[in-house]
Amino acid sequence: MADGLPNYELQQDQQAVPFSLRTMEAIDQANQEQPDQPHRHFYYTILWSFAATGTHMIDFIDYEIKPNHIFFVSPGQVHQVRTDPDPSGVVLLFTSEFLQMNGIREEFIEQLRIFRTCEENPPLIVSEPQKSTLHLYVNQMQQAQQLPDYRYEALGAWLKLFLIACNNICDLEPVHPQQLQAGQTILQQFKQLVETHVTEWHKVSEYASQLFITPNHLNDVVRSLLGQTAKEYIQRRLTLEAKRRAAFEAITTKELAHNLGFRAPSHFTKFFRAQTGQSLSEFKANQLW
Repeated sequence: MADGLPNYELQQDQQAVPFSLRTMEAIDQANQEQPDQPHRHFYYTILWSFAATGTHMIDFIDYEIKPNHIFFVSPGQVHQVRTDPDPSGVVLLFTSEFLQMNGIREEFIEQLRIFRTCEENPPLIVSEPQKSTLHLYVNQMQQAQQLPDYRYEALGAWLKLFLIACNNICDLEPVHPQQLQAGQTILQQFKQLVETHVTEWHKVSEYASQLFITPNHLNDVVRSLLGQTAKEYIQRRLTLEAKRRAAFEAITTKELAHNLGFRAPSHFTKFFRAQTGQSLSEFKANQLW
């Protein structure tokens, strides 16, 4: 088990870039077929398997990689790609700054049903008729990468079309437009507060007070948009943070409990078992890296 988790910035030829489109074949060759290690990025990742097979771990859940599977990984998520020999596909990488420079609001990304930061991240399965449209957008992005002028503007336009097409394919339960308009701002602010304060605030009332709404109203909004209560969302995010730190940091249970805002280690161990069905030591023992 590594002491600390690798965090990668988006670079190409050792230079920081806001966008990159790479083939899985090129990545495999560059890595000299060395196995991928768990890591996280400070940028968005989209992996589309044309003919690759293997396993994609996202936040401690393994998903099978099959042809025509597309995975969406948000900044900060822990993931690991393990492919069989000779993978074929493309990987799209882009930063939040890239979205901003092309007038794509992060709210647009958050409203899509394909990026899921604190829930399961199953792949999007693309049918044969749907492939042609997505391939068109990918081919246009590959050509746009070679443009001498307005390269990123063109890439941003084709990327947005690609994301919209993927979102329209997504079969996750859609949200009613009126619900989305009424609650999306609250949900976005709630998620941001959870990312910032989850190790300090464990109660729904603490978040609701910051949003100037009642806990019941916050629960109703989160449930209508995510299918889970605000308490469940907080607990899942806190559990995920515990897993990340336990798996990749040399830290004691007492230190971890303190860092996550629990008053006593016993409270933390009881919470962790209730959420995962296993003790912290059992969880660590099951990590294979």
